[in-house]
Amino acid sequence: MLTRKSALLFMLLGGSLVPVMANSEETEYEQIQLSFFGSVKAAPCVIEGGSTMSVDLGKKLQMRFLNQPGAASSWVEFAMNLINCPNSTTEVTATYSGAPSESGDRYANTGTARNVDIELQRADGQNLGNGKTYIVAVNPVTAAASLAMRARVYTAAGNATAGTINGTVSISLTYK
Repeated sequence: MLTRKSALLFMLLGGSLVPVMANSEETEYEQIQLSFFGSVKAAPCVIEGGSTMSVDLGKKLQMRFLNQPGAASSWVEFAMNLINCPNSTTEVTATYSGAPSESGDRYANTGTARNVDIELQRADGQNLGNGKTYIVAVNPVTAAASLAMRARVYTAAGNATAGTINGTVSISLTYK
């Protein structure tokens, strides 16, 4: 039966008749827009030696060498090596954070020695105090990168006292 408003149509599917209703009047409809989002991130590299590093600043530093304001121990050089970086990772940004010293862009000593701080720099002398970043390229041939650094004991005020030197610096790595 056909009416003015709708017609009954039949489709032949697999040998059976299936009724389909068609409306001769215009039907209102709503259009819905879907938005998609996401990101593709570079994968992390492997930190050679694990995620904890210890740097020995010296067990026999003498107070007499840290008596004057601005005095410091010798630099201790070290590196954090990143290996097995995926092909998609081209750059690594290290962001440094820790308890800052009262005297500037150095880190506070939490050990028992007084009037001393821990100074951390890139190997080229750029300061790596609290909030500073260090960006290195990943070598595409070796799939590796190295953050060459150096650290030392520093006294802004002089008159260092005997005791231990301890400090913790966290390094957050961002891969690009």
